[in-house]
Amino acid sequence: MPKIKVNENLFGFHPSTQGEFLFQHIAKQFIPSEAKSQVYQLSHLQIGNRQDDLAEYYIGVYCFNLMARLIKKAVHLIEDYSLNQEQQQPKMKRYLQTQMEIAIDRQNKEAINKLISLSLSAALSTRKQVNPSTKLLVTPKYKPIYCYICDRKLELLTEDITTQVQYEHIWPRNFGGDSTAENLLPACALCNHAKGSTLLWQDAHVHSFVLSPSPTAEDLNKGIQYKMKIAMHRRNIFRRACDDQITLKEAALKVGAMGKSIKHKHPDDAVDFFNCTI
Repeated sequence: MPKIKVNENLFGFHPSTQGEFLFQHIAKQFIPSEAKSQVYQLSHLQIGNRQDDLAEYYIGVYCFNLMARLIKKAVHLIEDYSLNQEQQQPKMKRYLQTQMEIAIDRQNKEAINKLISLSLSAALSTRKQVNPSTKLLVTPKYKPIYCYICDRKLELLTEDITTQVQYEHIWPRNFGGDSTAENLLPACALCNHAKGSTLLWQDAHVHSFVLSPSPTAEDLNKGIQYKMKIAMHRRNIFRRACDDQITLKEAALKVGAMGKSIKHKHPDDAVDFFNCTI
């Protein structure tokens, strides 16, 4: 069997929100290098020519699932006003043991305490709205404003919903994305709605399409939903952030808006999410 090349820089972007710090703690604590290598070497990934993509997909889905459940549980505890902060932590610990089946011992006690603390902090971030002063930092007056996803020109003062500025959380607020300038970019209503709470490309419905080999440009653009195009753009942003070890916002600005057309990478193969780019 050829030597497996593991992407050690997977999720190596520079975090700037509470949700990102939690996500990276999960990725490092529960998917260390040895565990990553085991995923890449799974026997059923050795055929199909999607080994790296599907290994990255599995690891992303796993980390996302753990993080999302932890945040939702933490939100539930915070909204129980009969509990104070000291009472929330043991309940989170009990949740880790009983529902997530995570053993807690002397060796991982510090990591578990950090996991609980980050989960509660991320949950608090889900409750914070974008304030006017932050909006001014993201969209200064008298400067042209464009949707960072599709490049549509936007306006601050307009009744037209199609060109009205919306403030898009790069790391979604539902998953601990802070409502700060470091985590916000202007977006149009169409892109903001289509992206929604999509966090990683892995949690989009990436298996929603498979097209015939050598499709026409029209087939590509009609056969792939807009949300999938945004997921491809999202993948480009994450990979740039991880390669350069920068924030997602910095990567989004470097990558720029997504292209108008989808490119088919290998004409002899069917078109799936992993065989095209935007």
